[in-house]
Amino acid sequence: MLTINDIEKIYMQKTYQVVYDFKRNYIRDTVENQIAEIDRSRRHEMQRFQLHNALASSLFADVAEDLSEQQFIDFYTSHFSLRSQTGNWEAVLWNPETRSIHFYSPEFADITADELPSAVKQLQQSYAIYTAAHYGDLQAFFGVKQTVVDTLVKQEIYAQIHSRSFTDETYLWVNEVVDYQGGDNYAIRRIHPNLKDTEGIYLSTATTDIAGNLPYLKELEGIKENGELFSTYFFKRMNTDEIAEKLTFAKLYEPYNWIVAMGIHLEDMETFAAEANEESRELTRTMVSLFAGLLILLVTLSILSVTALEKRKHRRENLALKEAANRDTLTIAYNRRYGLMVLSQIFHQYKQRRIESPAILVTDLDDFKRINDQYGHSTGDHALRTVAQVLNSTLRSTDRLYRWGGDEFVMVCDGIREDNVTWFANNLRTAVESADIAVGNATDSVTISIGVSYFTAQDTSVQDVFNRADEALYRAKRAGKNCVVLSSDTTG
Repeated sequence: MLTINDIEKIYMQKTYQVVYDFKRNYIRDTVENQIAEIDRSRRHEMQRFQLHNALASSLFADVAEDLSEQQFIDFYTSHFSLRSQTGNWEAVLWNPETRSIHFYSPEFADITADELPSAVKQLQQSYAIYTAAHYGDLQAFFGVKQTVVDTLVKQEIYAQIHSRSFTDETYLWVNEVVDYQGGDNYAIRRIHPNLKDTEGIYLSTATTDIAGNLPYLKELEGIKENGELFSTYFFKRMNTDEIAEKLTFAKLYEPYNWIVAMGIHLEDMETFAAEANEESRELTRTMVSLFAGLLILLVTLSILSVTALEKRKHRRENLALKEAANRDTLTIAYNRRYGLMVLSQIFHQYKQRRIESPAILVTDLDDFKRINDQYGHSTGDHALRTVAQVLNSTLRSTDRLYRWGGDEFVMVCDGIREDNVTWFANNLRTAVESADIAVGNATDSVTISIGVSYFTAQDTSVQDVFNRADEALYRAKRAGKNCVVLSSDTTG
């Protein structure tokens, strides 16, 4: 009996240590994966705006050679009137010689023609992507501010963290440091699924837990010294008022001054180890009474079982995280990052002549900016979700729908010939129009325009087919919207 008791103590210690090590690695890996996801989202947003900027620059350079000055002014105004309304793009067009300003977005509303050259030069520092160019006698500047890119990324990460769920009442949270010297109001609680009502409040390094610890001060000092740290303190359990000791890992994402953290209550690990120990106790006593030598094997197998269980659980949660990372949190369509990866693979197979080109359909909601401005972003979100549902229910099971950003969607459809694709796309357009996705007034319904293209033998990258599809979509908009246009240069 003394031997059994000694073995139970050792088993309990070893089991707890195994669980502790796995949980410690799990929260660290999850935080680091989340920080990597922030970086990926930031790069994708930058790439998206860089692509639009490059396309616009190329387009203006091409049309400037064929249009009169007034025609170019009209074309430039038409192009940016819609984009500047979204609040993402800023643009201005003026003639330095005549001191005439022909188009400006709100950023340049109070700037005179004489002030524009120096003002543009100063403003460039705050833009993530921009173009400054001459088109004949006209001077143009357009771009997207870094704050716009960062706001979009932060909104995406906020929705992403709130939509995720983990075992053992764990969750991610984010605090933004505003003063690395500490003190009152040193940081703002940005994201906290357990205390959502407190998001936006200021934090203080003087705050103590029930044991008198200074968790925020300790965290800030560790972040300043190493950029990350493990720590323990007492905090409220999720969805209860119970206070328990918590093991936490926190790491700094320096571009946003975000401290991304995750924790697990130590009692949960002790409970898990105790449950495993209790289940093995009766079996251990029986085995020891029959053959003491088997006891050592049992302890070893039990520890290995706990290890395998934690590994399997970790793998399942990682698979769930990967699937969630491939989905757009608002529409549940696949996201742009995943779409680019899939399309790159398809393009590679096409270039090797292993498959025929799928139909690439690019669509967005007509007058979506007006819907947001007139009825609010919640109505706009409802329209996006419903359109995605209608498109998914109308598409075939082999087709894929991706949210490309904002109100833009991309559909990849295999096995559709060019002579059938317009009919196919019109079915999608009609399905959305017939769904009566009313916003505001009953007559103010949602419609979409669609641009279609295929890969061609001359394409060097996936971007080539998107350029043609985007141009087809642009022509659909100019044709009055709520219609389908097939790219003229399509020989897939």
